[in-house]
Amino acid sequence: MTNVTVFLHPPPPVIGVCGVVSDRAFEAFEQNLDWLEAIGVLVERIDPQEQPEEAEAASRERVFLALHPPALKAVLHELAPRVRKDAVVVSLAPVLILARLSEMLGGFTRLARVLPNAPSIARAGFNPVAFADGLPGDARAEIEALLDSLGVHPVVPEDALEAYAILAAMGPTYFWFQWQTLRDLAASFGLAPAEADRALRAMLDGAVRTFFDADLSAEQVLDLVPVKPLAEAEPQIRQVYLDVLPRLYAKLKGA
Repeated sequence: MTNVTVFLHPPPPVIGVCGVVSDRAFEAFEQNLDWLEAIGVLVERIDPQEQPEEAEAASRERVFLALHPPALKAVLHELAPRVRKDAVVVSLAPVLILARLSEMLGGFTRLARVLPNAPSIARAGFNPVAFADGLPGDARAEIEALLDSLGVHPVVPEDALEAYAILAAMGPTYFWFQWQTLRDLAASFGLAPAEADRALRAMLDGAVRTFFDADLSAEQVLDLVPVKPLAEAEPQIRQVYLDVLPRLYAKLKGA
């Protein structure tokens, strides 16, 4: 097991994440660490056998909770007495709503929730943030300043976060493997990697602009290319979306 403390450096450490997880086993936790590192956060791992009472992270001025929900639930009660009254606690986890976080932290209300988006690593993220009513304006502005360098971070109602999780936070996973498959095929067709990437990037950029900015209906856009090699598979692909994603959304809302 690895006890994790996250520090912002420099200035002196003001951000922490603590809790016990199984050696970065959760993919979501790993992504959250990457997301934190993208805003200049230094991740330091503490061996609990050497420092079993390590609790510095929870006493920082700014505490980021970058744990998978089951692990987060397991440590929140332990963190509660160590959180400073003037701290700001930011949860990067889905499922646990602000009211529940407050309850598990003994009534603490200086809270925010952020949905980390993997493209933040390239400063192109979409990271919706929801603030608790108990978080004052100056603290909100400080959290937003931390998020500025990562892309865009709309302030949204908390009850919309799960929808954004399906659409944006997990969205890249719906496409990246397909892009890599096209890359592999391009190589098999004889294109050099740089040539393939140039074409793929331009195609994706143009396709996005056409879909959103060409003043055409979705049906008109879909009809722009007469040859559709995957047309026979489209119903099955759509059905995968319709089968999997609503179930996941319900799980996030109902847990």
